[in-house]
Amino acid sequence: MGGKSRHKASYAEDFLFTSAQLRSPISSLSGGEKNRLSLAIALLKPCNLIILDEPTNDLDLETLDLLEDILSEFDATLIIVSHDRDFLDRLVETCLFFEGNGKITQYAGGWTDAITQGASFYHSSGIEKKKKKTENTALKKSKKETTKLSYKHEYGLIHLPKEIEKIANDIHQVEKELGNADLYRKDFEKFQSLSIKLEKLQNLKTQKEDELLEIEILQEEINTKRF
Repeated sequence: MGGKSRHKASYAEDFLFTSAQLRSPISSLSGGEKNRLSLAIALLKPCNLIILDEPTNDLDLETLDLLEDILSEFDATLIIVSHDRDFLDRLVETCLFFEGNGKITQYAGGWTDAITQGASFYHSSGIEKKKKKTENTALKKSKKETTKLSYKHEYGLIHLPKEIEKIANDIHQVEKELGNADLYRKDFEKFQSLSIKLEKLQNLKTQKEDELLEIEILQEEINTKRF
């Protein structure tokens, strides 16, 4: 690994696997654990360039934190395609913006740095106007044809409150750990890690609450049409 010998058990521990799991079949692993295993195998291969396409998709928070830590120390050039702006801010040194009409502009720093420098997806193009027109057309069609919630919306209406409650409990647990007055002084790295985790959980909770609100508004509109 990186030109140095590592014992497989030690390497596996870096990816949050226990020694007992080394003797377990892959089929016994959870989805998140399989993702971590795939990541461990991929990063073990010698290379000087890695291309990652939406690497944060379908990762649990634990694996996401792990991925950030490993990539930040990985001695290779990274090309990342991602909609996760926080992930980009933490890892990249340069952003390439595809701004339309064949124009690509390079900005120093992460996503936030690029936006501060004036980056935009819609420079000198009709993309934004076309996007708004498409959205308006879709909205009119939706209002005309929607008579009941889709399966996806019905599923969200049932399961999103449970997800939000679980995230809220996780937030409470992290806040409880951060409330330890000695944590900052005795284990700053853990304090920092928990702070980052708390921010991600809060953002995730807001996202889920927005999704639920949209479904509830849609359901109310459908009920109003019926009566």
